[in-house]
Amino acid sequence: MAPLRWGICANGMISQDFANALSLSPENHTIVAIGARNPDKAKEFAARFGIKIVLDSCEALGSCKEVDVVYVGSLTNLHYQHARHFLQSGKHVLCEKPLTLLPEQTAELLALAKSTGRFLMVALWSRFFPAYSRLRQAVTNGELGTVRLVQANFCMPLCDFGVYLVHLASWVYGGEKPLSVTVAGHVNETGVDRSGGIILKYSNNRLASLTYSSDAGPSATATVLGDKGSANLGDLFWCATKLTLNGELIHTPSPPARPGEKFNFDESGGLLYEANHVKECLDKGLIESPVLPHSECQLIHDILAEGHRQLGVDYHNMDA
Repeated sequence: MAPLRWGICANGMISQDFANALSLSPENHTIVAIGARNPDKAKEFAARFGIKIVLDSCEALGSCKEVDVVYVGSLTNLHYQHARHFLQSGKHVLCEKPLTLLPEQTAELLALAKSTGRFLMVALWSRFFPAYSRLRQAVTNGELGTVRLVQANFCMPLCDFGVYLVHLASWVYGGEKPLSVTVAGHVNETGVDRSGGIILKYSNNRLASLTYSSDAGPSATATVLGDKGSANLGDLFWCATKLTLNGELIHTPSPPARPGEKFNFDESGGLLYEANHVKECLDKGLIESPVLPHSECQLIHDILAEGHRQLGVDYHNMDA
């Protein structure tokens, strides 16, 4: 199969890391275009990663015939409009998390992907790390017995990183819809959720206890407890390279940056895992990932929205 031809929407730090990760596998991926509001920054980005086409806006990627799939790495409040534009333009889309800030917008994008026959996936890269695959295998095979509790904490606001917490619970419990969602927390004077706790109640006496805070830390741990065993994803659970499964340590290092380069964020070489998955899906003609199906994407965003509702956080009037 020919390399997948990527367009990069926005030139921020996460886009830099994604491009850096793609460069580790030139036989599978090539970046053909960068679109950004700042032309000087876009040119710097292009020079760094050997990109031939430099566009003066993210939206211009939609009409770039050389692009197969667009990676949306723009600001969170722009994800919806950018993803919608690219789907309407006939492009496949990998969009940074969260896909949108409103569940109805998530539903609209998923329906649009289906109607246009374009691939759409939210970039929950955690799910494609080997440690996550092994964790799911252990749960499915009964190596932990019946899982009773998922515990995780993340020292970041719910809006920005709560998706990692909810996604983990959903991954362990197989995309099952919880019976109830209970959230308590603190919201500052500007309406930002600073800290809180989420309790997801599932059938058969199973729970997820998820906490987050932008006022404490740093800490980001996750433990899965069954009636016959346990699993721990370590201190960087969202990009775990270590999994302790029933006392046995399994270490799967993420790919290092290419010579002369470095990543902005922890374990960003693991972004290659999700990029490879996108290519596998497109090579098979799929419009959604079997590992992160649209139904579960919607569920995760619905749970986040319910959490925001209980906290009194409203994103309906956020300016784009």
